[in-house]
Amino acid sequence: MYSSNKNSSKAFTLIELLVVISIIALLMAIMMPALNKARNQARSVVCSAKLRDMNIGYLTYIAEYGDRFPPYELSIGKYWTGLLMPYHGMNPEEANELRTCPSATKTRDYPYTGNYQHKWHGSRGSWLNTEEAEYTGSYGWNAWLNKEGMMYINYVDRFDKPYRSLGYVEHPDKTPTFGDCVWTHALPQTSDPKPDNLTGDLLPGRFNNTATFAMDRHDMAVNIAMVDGSVMHVNIEDIWQLYWHRGFTPRELELPKR
Repeated sequence: MYSSNKNSSKAFTLIELLVVISIIALLMAIMMPALNKARNQARSVVCSAKLRDMNIGYLTYIAEYGDRFPPYELSIGKYWTGLLMPYHGMNPEEANELRTCPSATKTRDYPYTGNYQHKWHGSRGSWLNTEEAEYTGSYGWNAWLNKEGMMYINYVDRFDKPYRSLGYVEHPDKTPTFGDCVWTHALPQTSDPKPDNLTGDLLPGRFNNTATFAMDRHDMAVNIAMVDGSVMHVNIEDIWQLYWHRGFTPRELELPKR
């Protein structure tokens, strides 16, 4: 009888066990936001490193072609995803990996566009891809950097806006090349409206403009590579402060909540 009482005195009571569990739960609640923030910061650092490597390949191409930017051509193998593939990886799989932000690795069948956590993709054999491979990614190109100076026939009125070569760029430290983006490219303009949301899910009339880059992927910011080789962590509202094309007028605007 005495021995039984002695053993029971060493055991945890139900109340003591609940207290310990409550303390652990409280510590986890306190630590989780800090852990999530550290994880997101680490992903942003990796994202910046990938954009820097992409930019090095891009600038190498430009140097090899007399400081002229690539063409803006929507055809198999001649669009930037295929044209720059030798500079972005030894094979399509490596290029896809380089083009993918660690914060946006999820895939979905439809739509083809991405968002703050999904990457974009195209159907095999389309202008975006090749017959042998499907290109994917979560970064987009500033399509105003093209040597022809013309887009589709609908864009003839924008003839004076493209940067045809490095000599046209007046603000290389604030002129984007690639960045976090929900599609493969965009043609941002000063008059573009603000996005309807910050998830990157585009509504009609917002596709292919500045809103394509505006999403909450890295704590209300995105990473963008510049013509001078740098990579900037840009707050979403400051995306409209960059020089996307010749004659772009930076402006301020108030953004919606995510």
